Amino acid sequence: MWTWVESNPWASKLLDSVAKSFDLKSGHFQQNPETNMCVVEYNDGTKAAVIGGRGVGWTYAGEIEGREEPTIISMLDWPGPFDQYHASNAQPHWITEMMVTKEEPFNAERLLLSTGIVNHYMESNWENGRYSPVGRRIETPVLNMKYHTTRGAQFNTGERPPSRPYIRGFDE
Repeated sequence: MWTWVESNPWASKLLDSVAKSFDLKSGHFQQNPETNMCVVEYNDGTKAAVIGGRGVGWTYAGEIEGREEPTIISMLDWPGPFDQYHASNAQPHWITEMMVTKEEPFNAERLLLSTGIVNHYMESNWENGRYSPVGRRIETPVLNMKYHTTRGAQFNTGERPPSRPYIRGFDE
């Protein structure tokens, strides 16, 4: 994993930027044996690495054209749109919205891409019933699709679900 990060300067730069923004010691991620990574190569040539490491919560780091420094967005210590934040708390809201409006809140392609990437990442560590900590490359022609988002991410500056999303459209 670390050989790959070192051979891809953009990944190393982003990881260093995250460590710096959290005042973490040099080598913080490398010293944690639980740090893991999923590499995603998109059809348009874009590359992404999802690196899971302790001490940074859900943090995004990316290079954006026209900006010199990496953009870092962190949800660490941010309560999110609900009183009791948890990654799946938005699900009841969007299910209710779909029932009330009779429209899908997100394109099906978005769900297929996000869950497909996670599924194939997990599958890459298994072959013939045997686990390997180093995953293998998996081609994903089934994920060869295009879509245009209907809304931004759940954690954005626009519309957010209410604290009690399951009430909308129903009598108390």
